[in-house]
Order: sequence, then structure tokens, then C-alpha cells
Amino acid sequence: MKNVSITLLSLSVLIFIMFTGCKKEPEPSLYDPNYVSGQQPIIERMDPPDSAYAGVGAIDVYGKYFMPKEPYEEYNQLYFDKVMADILQMSDTKITIASPSYIGDSIKVKIAVRGSDKFSEPVYYKLKAAVDTTFGRMDDFKQKHIVYAVAVDRAGNVYASTKVEANPPFGQILKINKNGEPTIWVDNTPYLKANAMKVGPNNKLYVAYSLGRIKEVATIDLNDSTLQETYVSLRRAPFDIDFDQDGNLWVAAQTELVKVKPDQSQESLGAFSLFLQSVRVHEEGGTTYIYLAGQNLAKKEEKVWRYPLNADGSLGAEEVILDASTDGWLVKEDGSLVDIKAITFSTDGKMYIATDMSPDPLVIYDMTTKTYDFQYPGLIKPKLLSLSWFGNIIFAAQTNYGESDSNILRIDVGKQGAPYYGRQ
Repeated sequence: MKNVSITLLSLSVLIFIMFTGCKKEPEPSLYDPNYVSGQQPIIERMDPPDSAYAGVGAIDVYGKYFMPKEPYEEYNQLYFDKVMADILQMSDTKITIASPSYIGDSIKVKIAVRGSDKFSEPVYYKLKAAVDTTFGRMDDFKQKHIVYAVAVDRAGNVYASTKVEANPPFGQILKINKNGEPTIWVDNTPYLKANAMKVGPNNKLYVAYSLGRIKEVATIDLNDSTLQETYVSLRRAPFDIDFDQDGNLWVAAQTELVKVKPDQSQESLGAFSLFLQSVRVHEEGGTTYIYLAGQNLAKKEEKVWRYPLNADGSLGAEEVILDASTDGWLVKEDGSLVDIKAITFSTDGKMYIATDMSPDPLVIYDMTTKTYDFQYPGLIKPKLLSLSWFGNIIFAAQTNYGESDSNILRIDVGKQGAPYYGRQ
């Protein structure tokens, strides 16, 4: 009995310890009776106001009670719907962000700041597509179309020279309305592709092409596409064309610059060691210039240069604008040259250059500061073959290296192009 009593006593002690000595202390409360929330942040306005281009440039957000501590995103979370913006720089009243790659017509913008228990009251903003890769509905065709040259008429209709990937392949010219809807305007052209096209005088489309021994610029009546005729025959293949204020057609024909007068007579303005890729007539400060882009891949030479157009129609002294021997960005990492296919200008004098650069083939060059920029990072694939400006829009022919993917791009530049004289 004594052993039983000891056993019961030990058991009682153990139970007592379990219910007393091992009692768990309660968790401390997270509630702080002395806590005071910081000021609710306020968004007052945004610049650009109302809307911007998705993925292009920067947006300034103005307001109150932001927290300019680095890293910024740990203290300030600025949302476009559910997409958090990347903060580039900020103060307690201004935040500069990279425009988010997010498209919407009524995006809720709000910010959370550390220390405040409330989001800002939302404001609504629009992010527009800067680059439309579906314009022309190329993917809707049963047969693949490879786009080579584009032009725009006075009404904003786009014309595109395409090679149809059939067996055997053949050429077409598509007409695309402002809504991006294409129709086959000319079927089975005598050439697989046009090297260049421009809408010019007498309401005609001027088409530069070569086919065997035939090297010419032909015209097609915009009112009746069956009315086609040769405008001028050339000694060398034409690769680009442009009009000046007097109706002269300037032709970049391999290594020769040719001026074709309104009476269709032609004059050679010079021979070059470079293969001419692009020609553009552009007026600056009261002087009209003839711009040329050319290259010699064998010698690894490439440049853009210009000549003032004298009153008697002759060319003045040459001025080099870009040169691969001095402008390092024209030489790729593997030593090959950036392929310049076309140049054009905005009203503020910036040069827009179509290239094969990856990942950003549209280069904006400032001739005053001699700096270049990319405003559409990752939105445009290489390579660009042709540019045509209409209003605030650049239409571009885009194809990749293997020509397995091709589109007509509608690029919203947000500014006017420099005057194009053929369409006036």
C-alpha cells in the first residue's frame, strides 16, 4: 500500500506541474493604443495630363505626403490598376515614373505610402498603345505577306507593297484604310516587291522597282489602279525616291543620285562609292537639303550626309551628319554595321532612322546635340524597311531577318512629321 501511495502522489505532482508550471504565456497584442497613422497620400495631377503612351517615356505624378526614401518602391507603391510602376526619382510632392507597359482607357491610379493606413483616393488615367503591330491585319490573310514599302495618300490610306509567299511567290499592293482594314488594290504586280513608294503629283502612286533589265519608277492612278505606266526608266536600280517643292523626283539609284524633272527628263547629280539606301528632301531654316544614307559593306563604310539645294537646282557642299567611322553606335558588337534603310524627319528637326538594330530598330537622332534615343523600347522588332509619316503617325514596314514575320506598324509619335512635298 505504501508503494501505491507514493505512485499516486507522484502522479498528482506531475499533473499539477502540467497545469501550472507549463502554462503558456499569452501572445502580446499587436494593437498599439498610441499608434497614429501618417497622412493619407494625395495625388493632385499627372503630366502628361489625362493620358500617355504605354511603355514610352516618363510620367510625372504630383501630390502630397510622399516618402522620398530609397529604395523608393519599399516606401511608396504607385499602382496603375494592379501594375506597380517603376519610380525613377521623387520628392515628397513629385514622383517621376517610367510609363508602364499597360494599356487601358480608365486606369485607376493610387499610391500607398509606408506609415499611412490608407491608399490615396484614386485618379483615372489612360495609357495608349504607342505601337500597333496589327495594323493592316497581315495575319488575317491565308497566305503570308511580306511587307517591303509603304506610302500614305492625302486621306490617310496606306499602300503597302507585299510579296505573297506562294509557290511561286508573287507581288501585290494592298490598300489599307484608317481602321486598318486591307483590300488587294493591285494583284499580281510585274515585280515581287517595290523598293520604295511615294504618293506624288497628279494623284498618283509612284513605285520604284527593278526586274531584270527593267529599272524604273512607274505610276499608278489612285482613282483607278488599272491605269499604270512607266514614269521614268533608269540606268541603275532605284532604291528610294522623294519629291521636292518644285515637283522634281529625287532617285537614289544604287551609286547614283538622279533628279527627274516634272517633264520626265532626268539628270545625274553625282556618283558615289556608297550604295544609296535612302533619299529625303528636308527644309531647315529656309534652306532645302537633299539627305542621303548609304553604305559599303565590303569596306565597312556607312554614313548619312546632305547637300544644300541651290537656286539653280545644283547641289552645294557636302556635309556629313553621321559616319560609322566616328559614330560608334553605327557599329554593332560583332563589328558589322547597323543597316540604315530609311530616314525621315519630324517638324522639330529630329531624324527618325529605320534600322536593323535589336531590340530597338527605330532610332531618333538629334542633329543639334548629336545624340540618339530610343522611345519605343522593346515595342518594335527589327528590322524596319520603310517609313511614311502622316499627321502624328509613322507607318513602317517591319520584317525579321528570316522574313518569316512581317507587319505594317502604326507608330503614334505624338508630333507632326516634317513637310512631305509630293503629297501637297
